[in-house]
Amino acid sequence: MLSPRCYSGYDDYYTSSWPWDRETKPGAYLAYDPKYMHMSIAELAMTASTGAAMLGFLIWSCGIRRRTNFLSKRRPLPMGGIRSALICGILANLLSCIYIGVAVGQDVVKEYFLITSMMQDFFNHISQCLIFYVFYSLIHRFLDGLTDLGRPYAAVRIFHWIFLGVLFAMGITCFAIGVVNTVYYVTEHPLPQVITAAEKLYTANAILLFVASLDVLVWSVLVTVKGGSDRFRSRNAAISLIIGAFFYFALSLMWTFLSIRFDLFYDKYTSPEYLGLLESVLQFVFYVGTYVGIFWCCVKWESLTPQDSAWQAQKGSYPHQQQPYQQPFYPSTGQCPPQHGP
Repeated sequence: MLSPRCYSGYDDYYTSSWPWDRETKPGAYLAYDPKYMHMSIAELAMTASTGAAMLGFLIWSCGIRRRTNFLSKRRPLPMGGIRSALICGILANLLSCIYIGVAVGQDVVKEYFLITSMMQDFFNHISQCLIFYVFYSLIHRFLDGLTDLGRPYAAVRIFHWIFLGVLFAMGITCFAIGVVNTVYYVTEHPLPQVITAAEKLYTANAILLFVASLDVLVWSVLVTVKGGSDRFRSRNAAISLIIGAFFYFALSLMWTFLSIRFDLFYDKYTSPEYLGLLESVLQFVFYVGTYVGIFWCCVKWESLTPQDSAWQAQKGSYPHQQQPYQQPFYPSTGQCPPQHGP
């Protein structure tokens, strides 16, 4: 996830009447020490691996077909949200690879090149919001299966959608102030108040993502524990959801720690040279774990049958128990006469 600290490392070569036409060298700082170059190459490889993993998940999603069964008719799987999140994640990692590749190649570019960083930031924010949409949609499916009278948890659902709207608004705000900060940087008229506001907003967004990921993890555990073996005879889908929620919680926790330490308190702590590589490695692990949990949950959910879930319990009705049929006997004819009254 991009932050204001990512817009650094540029070295100006020429001046121009139009600031965006000025030629710069993004990777100028890499020439000072070979270890920076090696770490940047490794970071580029890990970022490309994350994008390739997301591309693999996108191909996998095309093989998950929503069957017409008793579960799919009620609430379809959020496959559109999953694919959209993956596409945004792939684009964000592709732009990151371009940015790092230009820096490693010691290429001279114009300031227009910073647009790649801004668009990477945009796709990152959209991807996070879509991931939360997927998690909330899956949690609501489980909650539907836990209601005894067929009434969903309306208050929980309303809260989740409002929270998702707040996350989306915060992400767009962070992107907008990042654009403003970059414009002021290029025009060589940086405003301290804008820089400070950008740092605070990025930290607040990271904390908000952490709180939302904690909410997802808690609800994932809750629906699994509350469901029990009497509601979900096959609990693999719920357990897979917990695994995905845990990895995304770990990813949000990492972003929160880095944002608080190196963005909010940038004047007290200096980013180590291995930070970019470490962050890319952890992002690869956490993203893969998140999507494996989500996809395995969807696969197991689609394989459920009416015998695997007490779905009738949510409607307040149970399968009719048919009484064994008995033939009446009347003495005169060898059969029983009918009885009236109690």
